[in-house]
Amino acid sequence: MKRLISLLILCICFTNVSIAQNDEEGAIKLFDESHVTVSSHLFSRVPRITVGFITSINYRWLAGIEIGFNGGFTAYERDNTWIGSNYKLFEIRPQLYYTFTNNPKIRSYISGELFYINHQDTFRNEFFILSGTDLNVEFESADYTRIKTGINFHFGVFKSIYKGFGINPSIGLGLRYRKVDYRNVRNGIIIDPNNLDDEENLFGSLDNYITDEGSTFGFNMVISIKLYYKF
Repeated sequence: MKRLISLLILCICFTNVSIAQNDEEGAIKLFDESHVTVSSHLFSRVPRITVGFITSINYRWLAGIEIGFNGGFTAYERDNTWIGSNYKLFEIRPQLYYTFTNNPKIRSYISGELFYINHQDTFRNEFFILSGTDLNVEFESADYTRIKTGINFHFGVFKSIYKGFGINPSIGLGLRYRKVDYRNVRNGIIIDPNNLDDEENLFGSLDNYITDEGSTFGFNMVISIKLYYKF
């Protein structure tokens, strides 16, 4: 009897292990795929196109990287003036995903992302706030550089649509460090800061990443919708 009970227990354990292995193999097969992603920000204040690649580490973890570039299209509109003859932007975003579901139609996740953005342009007939002061400098032309780095945490889903194609909406919050420099300032003059309009929102002025020279540290919010193809 003891031998029979021991044999039954052994069979049950072996069966459970086999089922668990099959489930895991199914889950691995389910997402043992690579994804190519693309998103467009043509109507953004800093327009760019981003492309990315995501691959599975195992049935729960994914790793990816995304690269964004301006692609030569016209830059954003500010004060009814089109600026963008020298507009350049490059960004890179490595990302690590942890997924919750094995459903091939919809797969939710959380992720951590590091990012680096290099934004350059030449502005004309604009102003900036001199670093470390409250002085506003109006200029005829100036070369602008913005370096932004940080980390974001996202919640999102991979939603299959048709034969490998799908959408990847996500929302994220993080921390960022930004450094803005103005160089080669031509015909710069000090102006009265009280004459400037400042559009405020939850995260400060809408244009402060342009007007505020110097370094700042703060929060970062990201809302994104990407298209993907898995293969």
